[in-house]
Amino acid sequence: MPPFGPSLKSARSVSVLRQSVRRIFMESLSSAWFVELLRATRRNRCAIVVMHRFATDHGVHIGHDPVAFRQLLSTLRRHRVSLVDVETAVRQYDENDSSCRADGLSVAFTVDDGYDDLLDVGEPIFAEFDCPVSVFVVPDVIEGKSWFWWDQVDWILRHTDRRAGTIDLTHRELRFAWSDEVSRLAARADIEQALKQLSHNHMLAALDQLAQRAGVNLPDRAPAEYRVLDWNTLRSAEARGVRFGPHSWSHPILSRCTDEQSRTEIVSSVEAVRSQFQNPVPMFCYPNGCDTDFGAREQASLTSAGLHYALSTKPGVLQPTMADPYGTDWRMRIPRISYGESAGHIFRSFL
Repeated sequence: MPPFGPSLKSARSVSVLRQSVRRIFMESLSSAWFVELLRATRRNRCAIVVMHRFATDHGVHIGHDPVAFRQLLSTLRRHRVSLVDVETAVRQYDENDSSCRADGLSVAFTVDDGYDDLLDVGEPIFAEFDCPVSVFVVPDVIEGKSWFWWDQVDWILRHTDRRAGTIDLTHRELRFAWSDEVSRLAARADIEQALKQLSHNHMLAALDQLAQRAGVNLPDRAPAEYRVLDWNTLRSAEARGVRFGPHSWSHPILSRCTDEQSRTEIVSSVEAVRSQFQNPVPMFCYPNGCDTDFGAREQASLTSAGLHYALSTKPGVLQPTMADPYGTDWRMRIPRISYGESAGHIFRSFL
């Protein structure tokens, strides 16, 4: 018998058992009795869901499974959960706005970045279930002047013939290596996390260094698998009911920018979105969106640009008396939950 054989077998059994328990638990959260319990005890809650890319047959990226997403929307409809526009959702909980009031359980879907798989895969499913969706876009990327920095990391690791490397960061050296797709994705995650900790200017320099040491020439424009929708296509989608809002000019982490960079990223993106769309979403979506990624400086810029709402990625749901759990400035750091493929993920957020 191989050394540690029984222990490894036991560990695998425990892992399988845990997965089974988790699956049963998540399925129970989508049951009729549980949803009715939520309706009775957690009235007037709204989850704003953040999504990104949708899986396609030809794409190299990892995206939301359209089959699972269609099933999720079907479950929400079956349980009479309201599917609402994100602006309507927020105004329902703003005591300063008497235009509408929340009633029951609801969900609002947002999509960040505006990749072209939204049109091919995501939009038809939203339309099938008459589900509003608001997309937050990045003008500099739309106009082809730049492409997302994390996609550049992915491109470099996909096209280099090397399987290890280093990056000189501000106070340390990051070493990474990979041998297969799983470890490549892990290396990519490590690099992205390290770059997020740098100032915006240092991050750009580190990205150039990564490309040079990998022996890869980065294209000036995003390759096909990383492209976003152009203005004309976005306006056509708006005519079909999709709404759009600003997500910064070029998608840096704003707290890592200088004062002028941060202000320009916000104001320029707001102006661009207002000029391109008939009915833009009157709220901003912070890049990355964690508590440390924005602050009073960014909120002041948004106020000067005439916006009074901003979406974060701080976990949570909208509920009566928002100031109690989130503070009096909640309108400038509205919580969202990450997308999960089961409706139980959303229902659990209401607890």
